[in-house]
Amino acid sequence: MTSRPKRLTGIDAVAFDGYGTVFDFTEPDFIVMMAEIAGMQGLDADGADLWKRFLKASYKFRAEHHHDPVYRRYDEAWALQFEYVFKGLKLDGDAWKAAEHFRSRLADAPAFEEVYAVLEALRPHYRVAMLSNADTDFLTACLERNKLTFDLVLSSEEA
Repeated sequence: MTSRPKRLTGIDAVAFDGYGTVFDFTEPDFIVMMAEIAGMQGLDADGADLWKRFLKASYKFRAEHHHDPVYRRYDEAWALQFEYVFKGLKLDGDAWKAAEHFRSRLADAPAFEEVYAVLEALRPHYRVAMLSNADTDFLTACLERNKLTFDLVLSSEEA
């Protein structure tokens, strides 16, 4: 016998992150995506190595601006990271095409199967929100593709 969940007092809303929480797109998917980019662009590179270097580039750029943060849309930031990675590996890759593929794959990410039941169980008791470090365009596209709605959706771009 399962008991019906009780509403917790003092809590009005439940917020979710997007990728890796609601959307089933985690590190192995990023590695596959990097391999896809290498294959599409004819680059002699390993997906896992590209992903590792891409993350290092992200950390490098954030560290350079930690005292005076600079906002960039993800497509622009990703293109800069790909330029850095391609240059470091002496690869003739198209950074903007790589960034566009990245955006497209995130827009097409599937939701975890259990998300629908969890949201259905929470909605009668709480407002539900999505707070995601994403640009609005690919986050909104992913929500629409998965037929997911939230009382509030806030992207890092909007914030």
